[in-house]
Amino acid sequence: MPNAAPQSLVQFDAFENVPDYLIETMTYWESVRGGQKVPHVSAIDPTSLPTEALRWIAVFEVMESEKDFKVRLAGTGITGLTGREFTGMRVSEIPGSERGLARMIRCVEEQRPYYSGDPLEWSLGQEHINYSVLCLPFCDDAGKVSRIVMVFKFHLD
Repeated sequence: MPNAAPQSLVQFDAFENVPDYLIETMTYWESVRGGQKVPHVSAIDPTSLPTEALRWIAVFEVMESEKDFKVRLAGTGITGLTGREFTGMRVSEIPGSERGLARMIRCVEEQRPYYSGDPLEWSLGQEHINYSVLCLPFCDDAGKVSRIVMVFKFHLD
């Protein structure tokens, strides 16, 4: 079908109860991506994101090794729920972050977004809480992934 809309790289249909703000954030990423594999880091514009997403956003800088990430920003919802300030930390320094770190490395290597979930192992004492996360790569002028934007949904019920 020549006039069909392009299919999203993340298929939310396989998941239940995906909040609108995550779907809208994915739509934003796809719109700024245009014809590129990954949008440029300059396309990160908080004013274009759904308001609800901003509480649950985290922005990561890809370290030179591409095997670790520095937390540049953690939204107020994340810090309020976990009781921790992650800004400035390396992901590898956060206890319980191993699965998330492996997925972030894969996001950089494959230059693709993903949507996944896990128990909240990286917030001590809250392992009983599950979360879903949308992970979106952004590239530098050389086309390498230099930032990852994550937007979380914590399942508290």
